[in-house]
Amino acid sequence: MARAIRVRGYSPRDDALIIDGSRFKAGQFIKLYAEGTSALRFRNAVSLDTPLAVLAGKTVIVERGSIVVISGKGRVFTDHPQFNSPGVVTSPDHGTIQAGKGLTLKGFADAEPFKR
Repeated sequence: MARAIRVRGYSPRDDALIIDGSRFKAGQFIKLYAEGTSALRFRNAVSLDTPLAVLAGKTVIVERGSIVVISGKGRVFTDHPQFNSPGVVTSPDHGTIQAGKGLTLKGFADAEPFKR
């Protein structure tokens, strides 16, 4: 278990960051950022066990049949959501993001600074 997890990837296109069937645990927060015009992509079952998970990417994708479970609050910053969640259904071709303490969705330009 870490106090905080910060991961940032950059790509001028395609996927900057792919999280595949993983479990992350952090006592304070988890921040996963795909920068540039790229995507933050989730595959299979991903568990983010933390009070706060911040997910940011021009596009945030949860592949069909996949699920991202956040134990605490979730904040997603994206211009192109390609996932389903309570209140956000983009397509049956996408997987789901669930957050135990609520999920908010805002545009990519509103993303919190990475270094916080």
